[in-house]
Amino acid sequence: MVQLGVTTPPKWPLSSPKRRHHPKGENRDSNTDSFISGSFIATSISIASFVPNTLANVLIENLASQNFATLQPFSTSFTGICLVADISNFTHLSGVFCARGKDGLDDLQSSTSGYMGSLVDTIYSFGGDVVKFAGDALICVFKPTEDTLRSYQLSCAYALQCAWTLKEVSTAELSLHVAISCGEIC
Repeated sequence: MVQLGVTTPPKWPLSSPKRRHHPKGENRDSNTDSFISGSFIATSISIASFVPNTLANVLIENLASQNFATLQPFSTSFTGICLVADISNFTHLSGVFCARGKDGLDDLQSSTSGYMGSLVDTIYSFGGDVVKFAGDALICVFKPTEDTLRSYQLSCAYALQCAWTLKEVSTAELSLHVAISCGEIC
């Protein structure tokens, strides 16, 4: 099972509307919840390009249904495919580059940046979503579009084809180990 989540809560740029005192003793304006809800959804949409699509969709779909005055942490799960692509020889290569000092670090960044970019492009071209960079590995998910056997089969086929294609993305120094798992993802 892959654990998705944010380690520190984001600081949403929400303004705080002034609350009015109600005669019934309720110290909330009924418009406050709708303002916060609208602002939160708008903010979620605007940051969507900076987080994995899977996480953005979960935030927008599930948080919109919560009462924003009592917003609580939550988790969600779905059945899908997890693909882990781990770069081989990265530790050795980084040691060689780092031994050359600052120029070596710049060269390491240049050589791995293009490689990682190729991996990410390949994953997205097969419908996967990169949910995490874990050191020199990528963790991605393939989420079926529907709750049907055919949709699950297609997602598995896309993940397998992606894995085979990723194995072909290599340089003189770098290659991949790829693992796939299917089941409940939280």
